[in-house]
Parts: sequence; C-alpha cells; structure tokens
Amino acid sequence: MALGYLYGSEALGGPGVPLSLAESFVRRLPPEGTRVVRAMVGRSVNCPRASSAGRLFGAAASLIGLCDDATYEGQAAVALESAAGDERAESLPWRLARADGLWVYDPVPTLTALLEGQGLRVLVGSAVPVNDGGISYGQAAVAAARLREA
Repeated sequence: MALGYLYGSEALGGPGVPLSLAESFVRRLPPEGTRVVRAMVGRSVNCPRASSAGRLFGAAASLIGLCDDATYEGQAAVALESAAGDERAESLPWRLARADGLWVYDPVPTLTALLEGQGLRVLVGSAVPVNDGGISYGQAAVAAARLREA
C-alpha cells in the first residue's frame, strides 16, 4: 500500500509524495519487488484504488517503519496509536480533490507531513546488521574501548 501511495498518488492532480522523503523506506524493500510494483502502478495493472482509512494507516505505519507486514486486521493502526501514546500534536495537513465528479481525500499532504519535521526520523541499518551480527559488533566495540582505557 505504501508503494501504491508513493507511486500512484499524483493521479489526484497534486504533486506526489516527494520520493526523497521515503528513501529509507524504499531502501529496506527488495529492489525487484519495488520495481514490479512501480511498473504495475504506472500501468494500472492489478492495482485498484483503495478508499479505506485502514489502507492509509497501513501505508503510514509502513512508511515510518512501524509495521510492514500486518498479520491481523488493524495491526498497523494499533502500531500507530501505540507509537503516539498520550502525545497530542497538531493535526496533519489534508486535502480534498475532485476525481471523476466526486470529492475524494488526497493522502499526499498527510503522508508528506508524516515523513517530514513531525519529530519522526526513520533509521535503518546499513553498515552494521540489525540482527545478532550488530549486537556482536557492538560488544566488540565496547571491548575495544575498554581495552584502550586500560
């Protein structure tokens, strides 16, 4: 869903989500899968438009690194709510657009703001693995620092 919003949202007449804001999201996905989805969206092949708020929550949660693969209905929304906690911030921007004679919600302003200065910065491992290999690396770095001090 997040890729669909990134690559297909400009169809509502406004600019799309700046891809530069979603670089860390796209980098953590398999390149071949990303290429295929981008081609599908560009050609409108097997990618019906979704109007569900749940799909938007799924895309938002994935874009900021909270939930890429939901294993139950509503998991992405729960992750977003949990991450927000008791924090109350200003509303995210939104826009209505006219499409085929109907007013529809344009998710681009909301997703763009979510990816910018909303206090969220998605960090992904690149130089050091984020699994046990990264833990071992950290342990070795601490041991080296302690040996240097001794």
